[in-house]
Amino acid sequence: MSVTTRWPHRIVRFQVFAMMILLGWPPAFSWAEPATGGAVSGERLEFNVHWEGVPAGRASLTYETTGDPAQYTIKADLASIGPVDWIYGIRDILTAQGTHQEMGLLTVNYTKVQSKGNKQRHAEYTFQRAGNQVTLQRNDDPPKVIDNVANLSNDPLTAFYQLRRMPNLKNVTEKIQVPVVDSDRWYMAEVTTSPTDKLFTPLGWFQAFPLHPLVQSSELFRQQGNLTVWVTDDARHMPLRVETKVRIGAVTADLIGYVDGRGETRSLHNP
Repeated sequence: MSVTTRWPHRIVRFQVFAMMILLGWPPAFSWAEPATGGAVSGERLEFNVHWEGVPAGRASLTYETTGDPAQYTIKADLASIGPVDWIYGIRDILTAQGTHQEMGLLTVNYTKVQSKGNKQRHAEYTFQRAGNQVTLQRNDDPPKVIDNVANLSNDPLTAFYQLRRMPNLKNVTEKIQVPVVDSDRWYMAEVTTSPTDKLFTPLGWFQAFPLHPLVQSSELFRQQGNLTVWVTDDARHMPLRVETKVRIGAVTADLIGYVDGRGETRSLHNP
């Protein structure tokens, strides 16, 4: 594969998933403390992704809860557009399902269906909390057991939504430790924050603050420089923008529309 065909799909896939992976298990957060923030059932977020100003992809994130006790489903859908799609079309669908308990969100099942051109990969992670294990079934390969997984580890999507639930997120002054299961292992990622500022987006001005995730390499990450994710300075902590450098240039992913599940809806066509 030439360099020309290799870098576009890495650029698109990383930038959108970076915003999905903002990882969240902070030691400063007590699981017994009620978390009234973050996503609520019915939330839908829409993003545009640009590489050096060129449209490269679109993505959506949805969050739904059902039943009692509550069961959640998080779905991420990514598709390449424009020149990147012509060179190397991408369509990825990630789905996380789990339980909504007093101590937070806990993954039960996580699936990834990733298409590149005419090729497709499938991976399914099943969490066995009692044994601190995760079973990975990738395509038709024999199942692989990931042992000694840290307590309260989650898939990347669930970890991000768990982080958003923190009522004191912007006031955390130390690194937030985040146990994440991705690829074929678990690892401890870290997130730091910076002070609140005004951020101009395609949807207008927002009071927001940046998160800086420091992660190890995985199937989803192809970053070559610092990563910054801006979230709203309110109880929702909605991701507004992802900025990062890649092997060639820089990429920005912007929120262009949302239904927040609380009764507010905005889009480029309905400001």
